[in-house]
Amino acid sequence: MGRAPKLSLHERYQIKAVSTAGYTVKRIADVVKRSRNAIMNFLSRQEEYVTKESSRLPD
Repeated sequence: MGRAPKLSLHERYQIKAVSTAGYTVKRIADVVKRSRNAIMNFLSRQEEYVTKESSRLPD
């Protein structure tokens, strides 16, 4: 099996909001439809999930 794509910006905000509301990791995973491991990784390393700018050359 391959990897799932990185968490989208919407998913990251959703995880933060639901986590702040006091939901468990399992419940957050059910709401966002991602694995508990993905949720735990995000919550423990949020600063590494910064959206990078495109490295594409300007037109």
